[in-house]
Amino acid sequence: MHHYESYVAAQSQNNPCFANIQRFLAESTPERDTCRIASFDFVCNDAGSADLRYCLLQPEDLVSAVCPLEDGLKGRILVVEDLSRDVVNTLGSTLEIDPLFFALHIHAPYRAISAQTPNLAMLPSRIRRQNYVSVQYHRPLELPPQFGPERKLVRATNVCRKVAVLPPTRNTCIGLVQHCCSIYFCEKTENRAYWLCLILADPPISHNRLLISENENDRKSGVNLSIDIKHFLRGYEDFLSPVPVNPRMAAMQTLSREGLLGDLLYFWTRELPANLDLDNPTLLSLSVYPLKIVAAEWNNYLAVMSYHIKKYEYLIQGQQVDTQDLDKLNIDLDSLQTWRRRSLASQQKIAAIKLFLEHQAKNRDKEYSEDIEDLSVDFTSIERNLNRYSELLESMLPIVMSLFQVSDSRRSFLEAANVSRLTFLAFVFVPLSFTSSLFSMNSDIAPGGRNFWIYIVVAILISAIVFLLARLPANSFRWIMTRFRDPRQGISPV
Repeated sequence: MHHYESYVAAQSQNNPCFANIQRFLAESTPERDTCRIASFDFVCNDAGSADLRYCLLQPEDLVSAVCPLEDGLKGRILVVEDLSRDVVNTLGSTLEIDPLFFALHIHAPYRAISAQTPNLAMLPSRIRRQNYVSVQYHRPLELPPQFGPERKLVRATNVCRKVAVLPPTRNTCIGLVQHCCSIYFCEKTENRAYWLCLILADPPISHNRLLISENENDRKSGVNLSIDIKHFLRGYEDFLSPVPVNPRMAAMQTLSREGLLGDLLYFWTRELPANLDLDNPTLLSLSVYPLKIVAAEWNNYLAVMSYHIKKYEYLIQGQQVDTQDLDKLNIDLDSLQTWRRRSLASQQKIAAIKLFLEHQAKNRDKEYSEDIEDLSVDFTSIERNLNRYSELLESMLPIVMSLFQVSDSRRSFLEAANVSRLTFLAFVFVPLSFTSSLFSMNSDIAPGGRNFWIYIVVAILISAIVFLLARLPANSFRWIMTRFRDPRQGISPV
């Protein structure tokens, strides 16, 4: 067992929410060869500023990347895609990272009663004072139409992520792919003349293909399915100002939106954050672009909510409350209840990001106030729209429930009417059967006999009496029975 793995196992006794990271480190299943490590180095140049150098690293070079000996290095940003066990053990033991940092990133895709997610189990004061931040978001994708909302899908990656499939809207099947971005910052020390930033990200969705599994067990055993996808609304919007108009605009670098690593490469090579001090950066200044990317993804998530709100509004406006719509209303009711739970979880995620920004605003100088203000404006707007959409979805629940009850009642009335028809049919055949049984032993009254007319007269008479009794109000039977009640019995008819 690795040193860091045993350390996490010991810490999990005091923090039960470390169960997921402990299970992740203890898994014996082979890992996928998807872990990719990239280095962004800021190196001094002759002009006194710093150049940005980008390169890909191998996992075996991680120790030397964390402890570089290169002269003139101001700082290094390491981006790790699809975290693996060996990388967790190497980074955790080398940098002495709090296991909570990895536990926040490696959370369970579906909540279970046996383990709590760290962001809900830990007190906010325990998380906000640390030199790291972990943010969660969803990436909306267009999936093939054969994937129904009843299926629980996960991404076939080292770190398991949920793929929530929504009910089709306007003949479009939308899936919400769970994502997480975690940022860890190490300041300069007496023994280290450079700063180090570690960013954990999920793997990219390359070539519009998504590798999924039906559940986590299938993912571990390698039973996977590759599907064609498209970015919902072609992905999020670029939040930087447009470049000046020039004849070579067609050759400029474009935003791929495949994964966080490629997006950060696009933004950092195009323009560094205005308040990023490469000599003495902060966790906030290094988190500006990752947080803006997350905010842009949340904007697309709000667009998905808006489309579903319109769907349910049209459903309510055009609903004729037909008995045939009961099953459809039941599906819509389940979907609205799921949206209520999903909205609550989304509000908690946005609140955690705002708490981080508020803590940074109280502990940083005025030079970072512009970054904090911009991010606060973005996430405040997201929170406001999220709350508004959640209230609209919540208000539709009673309406759909009422439509469901009306449709159910009409179906019950229809079934009762069918039973009444069967009862009247029985009233027709029961007297006939009784009459034929009564005269069955007499050949003169049988069909073709000389007294067959007696059977017809008696059958009509008995049928008329039965129909009259059936049509009488229920209180009439009670009145008749009270008239014939034995006065010596003190019992009234039921």
